Amino acid sequence: MTIAEVARRAGLPAKTIRYYEAIGLIRPLRQPNGYRAFRDSDVMKLAFLARARSLGFSIDDCRALLALWEDKGRASADVKRLALGHLGRIEAKIAELEGLRGTLAALVEACAGDARPDCPILAGLALPLAAGGTVAPADGPRGARAARPRRAPPPSDSICHPRERLSTFPDGACGGILSSLSHLAPPRGARLKRNPDDPS
Repeated sequence: MTIAEVARRAGLPAKTIRYYEAIGLIRPLRQPNGYRAFRDSDVMKLAFLARARSLGFSIDDCRALLALWEDKGRASADVKRLALGHLGRIEAKIAELEGLRGTLAALVEACAGDARPDCPILAGLALPLAAGGTVAPADGPRGARAARPRRAPPPSDSICHPRERLSTFPDGACGGILSSLSHLAPPRGARLKRNPDDPS
């Protein structure tokens, strides 16, 4: 298969496919004339990577997940540990964003937004950072204060469910995470998460 056909089937730009080849995530064959010769296995790997990237996994995480996917002697605990680590980072980011939203909402609520020069938003921005790294808002006319971020719920142990085991996995191994990455394509029209190292 040509790179154009593979890009269409995997749902990835050709530039991203070349990047994944350059960093060793895929290794397509080369024809005598130097052109790439992609196999069905390459398409499956690229679809796996596209799904993992759409879930926010880093390139290093994708490399580890891909290695586990190809290792039929893997332990599902290794997969779950990696996924739980990523889930924890997502929940920490959500908590951070909720804190920022609460602080900004309090500043906006405190500002009258009229012709007067007094502005609690500017006053709040002029204050030193609070212990959590956010702006400590000044009390507005309504005594508004930043809402405290809600505590993120603990990671669920149901990510890898026994009923999601695949017959091709070792006995007792749970395939919920890896099978979802290999069988579910990104939603149509979805834009994959970008990072500075990924040209997609």
